[in-house]
Amino acid sequence: MRGRWKLLIAVAVVIVAAVASALIMSLRPGSPAPGGPQSGLGPSGKLGFPISQLAVGQGGTKTAADGKTPIGYDGSCDSAAQAAANYLPLRADFNAKTWETQKKALLQVSLPGPQKDLVMQVNDGNAANKAYQAAGFDGGWLQHFDVKAGGLYRIVSCEAKKSALVQVFTGSLWAQMTTAPRPAFATQEIELAWDGDWKYSNAFQPSDDPTIGRRLKDTGPSLQPEDFTQTLQVLTAKDVDLLFQGKSREGWVEYANATR
Repeated sequence: MRGRWKLLIAVAVVIVAAVASALIMSLRPGSPAPGGPQSGLGPSGKLGFPISQLAVGQGGTKTAADGKTPIGYDGSCDSAAQAAANYLPLRADFNAKTWETQKKALLQVSLPGPQKDLVMQVNDGNAANKAYQAAGFDGGWLQHFDVKAGGLYRIVSCEAKKSALVQVFTGSLWAQMTTAPRPAFATQEIELAWDGDWKYSNAFQPSDDPTIGRRLKDTGPSLQPEDFTQTLQVLTAKDVDLLFQGKSREGWVEYANATR
């Protein structure tokens, strides 16, 4: 009888130890997600992606030299996703009439490097090109990005106040030396480094950096509408199914004010 009680006590001790271990494990902070911590994700929207509290055009504590781009972020991974959306038009938009103002803001949010210098030289040359000045739509835009129209982001990697790589799915209109813009949707990679604020790192045009491709799950969705409409369409679930053929939806999040 005494032996049976000893056995029962031993089993009870093992069970208690296992439960305690499980509780301790559950209370330990989990390993960070590959893309870095993200807070405030709501339920999925109509296109099937979780909706963030982050909004395009918001965040930061100050405004850049162009009078509209938010700067002054807190260094969190959430703020990196916000900075990526807000900085993207500075890198990608082009209008010869507004380039000098855009350039001042772009220099504010960029770290030194040869790729940055190359982009500046190309856009300076385009701004001086009379053919570029004569073309364009809506007051001279040759390329104009609408991040809300795409409205998705994926944090590929992030370490707060150090570095971040973010994919942003955006809409755009391209005039290509004409006055009739062509719409498109594409994924842009934004690589940021912390320097008292989030800044474009030396990989100023990351698609040209062969090391980035090895860090991406995939290149992200893209779509060139076939009807040659001159406006950006509002994406539907059918469009998204087409966009993500052969691409992973894992990690993609919708900005709070995406156009839907």
